Amino acid sequence: MIRPTWRGLAVAIVAIAAIAQAWAFGPRTLNAVAVPAVVALAVGFVQIAIADLRLDLPRLRDDHEGTTVTADCTLTGHRGLLATAQVDTDGVTIDGPIAGVVPTGRTCRVTLTDRGTATLGPGRAVVRDRMGLWRRSRSLDERVTTTVFPRVLDLVPEGPLAPLIDPTGGIERQEFDRVREYVPGDPLSDVHWASTAKRPDELYVVEFADRRPDEDVLVAASGPRREADAIAEATASVAIAALTAGRSVGLVAGDEVIEPGRGRDHRYELLTALAAYDGERTPPDAWANATVQVTDGTDGPRVTVGDATIPFDRLRADRSVERTPTAEGSA
Repeated sequence: MIRPTWRGLAVAIVAIAAIAQAWAFGPRTLNAVAVPAVVALAVGFVQIAIADLRLDLPRLRDDHEGTTVTADCTLTGHRGLLATAQVDTDGVTIDGPIAGVVPTGRTCRVTLTDRGTATLGPGRAVVRDRMGLWRRSRSLDERVTTTVFPRVLDLVPEGPLAPLIDPTGGIERQEFDRVREYVPGDPLSDVHWASTAKRPDELYVVEFADRRPDEDVLVAASGPRREADAIAEATASVAIAALTAGRSVGLVAGDEVIEPGRGRDHRYELLTALAAYDGERTPPDAWANATVQVTDGTDGPRVTVGDATIPFDRLRADRSVERTPTAEGSA
């Protein structure tokens, strides 16, 4: 709905007063004041009535909970309009509105806050004509979605899990293979700093031609819905640690079954499944056949290998690895 601003109301009052004076003192007052005011109101009303406004949001790369990216957010449409847009969010946050004279934009900071499917948009905008006499609220349909993976924490090899996640416990690194772009879950020890220094906006890691152990590792997750986030985080951390250590890793999480595998695409498949995990109980047969079982305990998730159980907190290193992609790679 189109409404007058306070400035528009003031102009309208002045125009009405001028018209009233014209009746009393002649048309010269009408020509000098009322006509420009009425024309300004009419032109502003038409501008708002036909105004076109579009919200352009960044395309976000799937990434881990807690990741913050910077990207351009813009408003385009009829030039010269004054617009302020608020962007709706679900599972992400954005650092404030987008405002200015159309076309306008700014660099937005977007943070992935909740595991699962996150949505940025749609939006709501308040548009004013060039003279600020009229305002109109309108919806903006732009919407982008992304998958938010659980955090992947650094683990210290300890207890029964150590042989499965120790990067030196089963791989013999033979020779340099290639340098490639960093992907979430790569160990920071593999960062190739010489290549990274040439392109500060990117991280690069070294891949080796590894002699890998043959045994598969099947990780199973099971627990109540209220603990789904913590279990997904613990399961992702164990699975990616084993994958990084050169193991062929499979996953059972509720009804989701992923066969053992290796590589970048398989890492993405594991994390995507755990992003969607909602706390389902894993079927008993699959649970019994798992190499590693992750479930809820009285003080957080616990990890079981064979007959030995260890609290997940004991496996955590002092801090989680930052999984922050570059703005170019995320938008």
